[in-house]
Amino acid sequence: MHPRKVYFAFVLLIEFGFAFVSRTYGPYLETIGLTPAQVTLCNYAFFLAILLCEIPTGFFADRYGRVRSIQIGTTLMASSGLLYMTASGFRTAFAYEFL
Repeated sequence: MHPRKVYFAFVLLIEFGFAFVSRTYGPYLETIGLTPAQVTLCNYAFFLAILLCEIPTGFFADRYGRVRSIQIGTTLMASSGLLYMTASGFRTAFAYEFL
């Protein structure tokens, strides 16, 4: 399969996953005891982490290659998703957002 098709299939799956998670994210955080304000702070932490990691990720991809960068990013996303299932309150949910 052509690498471009593999990449687009990968992006499609990631975006589908984000669409699913975005609908279940708030209710999940509320079931572990977060208030709506704390859910908003967790969202803030997530987007702040994206902002802070964009430039270093680009440098890493330039130095080691795009494929390696995607592999490491996917591994980190899967790990953080598994860790997020163990979140028991605001502090752990907030911390896992940075992964």
